[in-house]
Amino acid sequence: MKSEFAKITMAAIIGIGILAAQGCGSTSIEGSWSVTKVQMDGMNKPEKIEKAVRELAQNYEGEVSEEEIQQGVDMLSGIGLTFYENGSMSMSQSAYGMNVNGTWTEAGDNVYAIQTPVENVDVTLDGKELIMEDVSSGNICVFEKN
Repeated sequence: MKSEFAKITMAAIIGIGILAAQGCGSTSIEGSWSVTKVQMDGMNKPEKIEKAVRELAQNYEGEVSEEEIQQGVDMLSGIGLTFYENGSMSMSQSAYGMNVNGTWTEAGDNVYAIQTPVENVDVTLDGKELIMEDVSSGNICVFEKN
């Protein structure tokens, strides 16, 4: 059961497009960002990470332990993006010691294109939040600057 819930949580992370990367130019996107909210698997809006994982666990057809819920929270909470002035970026996932490097460019009004060896994705800067959305699944990841 434990590994099954972890697989589903990881699939949601991948579906969100988090294994993408970012980075370039002198804008407010520069700096370090951490995931604070997610929307996945039929949720109506992005929720704080723990609430979202608990909701996912409730909707899961099977028993999910408190330890598994905490693992899901740790997986999502450990995701960070860093955008550098020179157009490079890195994405890290501390729970797995993973790091992906890439580049970023301005793609439009508050929209930034991220290119990595893993995936290319656009993110939108909305006030103090950086929003990454997987249009095909409806999953959303919201980052806030550290």
